[in-house]
Amino acid sequence: MDSKFIAEPEDSSANAELVFLQASGFAANGRLEEAKAMLCQGGQLPSTPKALDLLARIAVQAGDFARARKLWQTALQLDPAYEPAKKALDSLSSSWFALAAAKRIGFLVFVTIAGCLAFVGVLTLFHLAPTTVSQQQSQAANRLPSVPTRAATPEQVKPNELASTVTANDSAEALKLLKESLELHASQLDEQINGVQRVQAKILEGQEKITEQVANLSTTNQALFTQQKASFELMEQTRDELRLLSESYANNNQLVTNSTATLPSLSSLNLSLDGISVQPQSGGWSIRFDSALFDRDDHLKIGSKSLIEALAKALVRTQEKIHVQVVGYADNEPPTWPWSKPMNDAKLGQLRADRVKAILARLSLFPSNALSSTNGTSADLPHPGDSRRNRTVVLRISAQF
Repeated sequence: MDSKFIAEPEDSSANAELVFLQASGFAANGRLEEAKAMLCQGGQLPSTPKALDLLARIAVQAGDFARARKLWQTALQLDPAYEPAKKALDSLSSSWFALAAAKRIGFLVFVTIAGCLAFVGVLTLFHLAPTTVSQQQSQAANRLPSVPTRAATPEQVKPNELASTVTANDSAEALKLLKESLELHASQLDEQINGVQRVQAKILEGQEKITEQVANLSTTNQALFTQQKASFELMEQTRDELRLLSESYANNNQLVTNSTATLPSLSSLNLSLDGISVQPQSGGWSIRFDSALFDRDDHLKIGSKSLIEALAKALVRTQEKIHVQVVGYADNEPPTWPWSKPMNDAKLGQLRADRVKAILARLSLFPSNALSSTNGTSADLPHPGDSRRNRTVVLRISAQF
């Protein structure tokens, strides 16, 4: 077949592979013409190097070495690195190939002659056999019991035909399996695509719902913000109105009087405490301690803190609104240390007044505006002529308005 080589780029690799396998089966079973027809469909040479190599080997079997050489050269044009074609061309160019071909032809001639001689010998033996022997065998066969006729055995299938059938069946089965596999993959791919599309549809639906919910939340937040703003404005307006009403009520119910607030009686103070003296003074009272509260600077003597706390509780029991002014005193006291300078009476008296005020504040019995502290002067010392007893404070009680 000298048709010009035409490549078939549109053939699929799977189809070309099946064609090559089926042609290989035909060639292995000696069906060379069928193999050639399978490889050269439509009068065109195959488009793969291995198919061209098989076609060249079939040409060698037929003795057409020139065509085989041309086919191997065409295979090398398709794939210059195809080793079987290179080795075949090298073998075809060597002198050993011609010798091997001559030996193969001689072997085939020898086998043919030997077969013919064997066939002639068998025929001669059958024709030269004596008649007596045939008659004796016939009589012996008549005396023997009849042998049941064996069932005709089916004609055995020749090995070449069996291999060809198996190869053809394998090719068809392979083609069928490949088709089923492709259909199965296609169906699986369709299912996966459908599944992905369903998932995408659900995702899009969820995104739409989320977008709608976000829009609703944004609208709700805006409404809440508007309501909150209106509530704050209303609260501020209500607060201003309440303040105006309170001021108006206070102005309408204020009593005009020039009388001073009356203080509770001395008996209502119930100041039955040892070491304390109560004297009226300027519309109020003056409470002094009989002994000194401090031993030096603003350091309290032992028991002074307990006495101050007991006095504060007694004042609270009166249940009257009073103001307590703590007045601190000092009377020419020497310095605390020999190397230090003496502190003036006003500064030292203020330190002692602040110390007692802090004790009263920590008790949380009086409002913060009901306590005050100041220093006394040397003109109103609680104990004249005795500087140690003047290390003390005096509480001046007045009414709180």
